[in-house]
Amino acid sequence: SYAGTTSGLAIIHKDGSRRLLTRDDGFENHYVMWIYEDNKQQIWVGTNGGGIHVLKDEKIIKHYSTNADEGGLAGNVIFKILKDNDGIWVGSGTGLSKYIEETDSFANITSRNGIGTDSVFQMICDYTKTVWMTTNKGVFSVGLDELEDAVSGKREILPVRYYGASDGLITSGVTSTSLSAKDSLGRVWFND
Repeated sequence: SYAGTTSGLAIIHKDGSRRLLTRDDGFENHYVMWIYEDNKQQIWVGTNGGGIHVLKDEKIIKHYSTNADEGGLAGNVIFKILKDNDGIWVGSGTGLSKYIEETDSFANITSRNGIGTDSVFQMICDYTKTVWMTTNKGVFSVGLDELEDAVSGKREILPVRYYGASDGLITSGVTSTSLSAKDSLGRVWFND
């Protein structure tokens, strides 16, 4: 099992023993914000300023950040990592990134693409293929096809719709620690 802490990534073994991975083990920043396990049993660790570190067998095998010449992350403050049918998405303090496995790189969506902000806390896709995002400006939606077109370069500006109190939201916004979920019927739920 894994647990993210402000002091590093805690690994809890089946026998109850623990190990804490920190900067001494290769993390650029050991404040862990999110943990995701992919289908190759690799652990993606999103940090607060150090990008993403990917682990296999308790060792860092890759590091992704904005420092790459081309194809780096939109930002190094990682809020959430999500897998959907079309790939791995990363919400960060400076945009949304989609992992492109074929090139081992990222395509980025930012305010330049019309989403109104660069702080994307989380994204989740509902049963209608509408992508919902929580941001520091509130909640908005966009079609998955339009989002994929922006990732591939076919579209520059996204047609987004923002939601607020007039749409039934109880508060004016969400925070980076808010967690949205999709139920068994494909409906999306937000908390603040």
